[in-house]
Amino acid sequence: MTYKQANDAHAAAMARIRKKRPERRPIVVLYATEGFGKTTAAAEAGAAIVPAEDGAAEIDAEAHGAIVFQPAADWEEFRANLALLRSGEVESKPWVAVDTWDALEKLAHAHVCTEAGVESISDFDHGRGYVEARELLRLVMSDLELIREETGAGILILAHADPKPFRNPVGEDFDRYACPMNDKAWGDLKAWADVVLFGEFEQYAVKKGSKTIGVSTGARVLHSQRTAAFDAKTRIPLPDRLPFSWAELQKAMTAREAGDPAKLRAAISGLLGQVDEKVAERVKVAVAKVGDSSVELKRILDKLGGMVSETEGTEEEGS
Repeated sequence: MTYKQANDAHAAAMARIRKKRPERRPIVVLYATEGFGKTTAAAEAGAAIVPAEDGAAEIDAEAHGAIVFQPAADWEEFRANLALLRSGEVESKPWVAVDTWDALEKLAHAHVCTEAGVESISDFDHGRGYVEARELLRLVMSDLELIREETGAGILILAHADPKPFRNPVGEDFDRYACPMNDKAWGDLKAWADVVLFGEFEQYAVKKGSKTIGVSTGARVLHSQRTAAFDAKTRIPLPDRLPFSWAELQKAMTAREAGDPAKLRAAISGLLGQVDEKVAERVKVAVAKVGDSSVELKRILDKLGGMVSETEGTEEEGS
């Protein structure tokens, strides 16, 4: 190989290296109980909503610039709707929403059963039907990735949440919220997503005499961090907890400046003088430990800001 050939080969290889990740809207999973407002949020996002069930019939999508496909009758129709989004025949929207993923799994199960000539997904030996259905769902993930790459649209996956028994390997079993679908298929979705948000109506347990009753404030909240009660995660800086509205969520997701580690450290440093010395030292250790992780630095900043707010509220009450 001549020097020129080697130099050209090196230049070609360097050109293939991605210098900077292009700005893309994230893949977001939002799962919550019935009536939480998941589909309404998708409409408020101005999304192209692709239903696998009839959950958007009463939504005024046009008022927000959203479009809603007819609910897919079967698996093939659902994928045909996604293909239409790629064809250019439908106006591009900032988000593509699937409503809902657990309903889509049912279409996948029906398709697998029809192809095999069986009545139920459980009729397959060794769980093979569930394996084939997972592969179909991965095909849809690929479809959505292509739409995302070609149009720049974010992906919004809506799903239901139900309490399910959890087998605890280190203690007593308990119930926790999860999507009502095959556990492994649910795991595939969580692993694929950039953000998994669990939504709930704010509620508290209150003692009344010898009884404990549940009280709901009616407020809707989102959680971005996993707890014993539910799954959640985020690969972008988000508060652990935030009020639920599409405007609030969009604002949090597009706060790009919050992702700058230097700015986050500066904001943390600015609050250290408002907490006691022991807390400040613990925060400094935590900041050093997480390095340039924007997600972890943002989490520290959120918690520190909450502590400062609580301190200010206590001082006002005492004055």
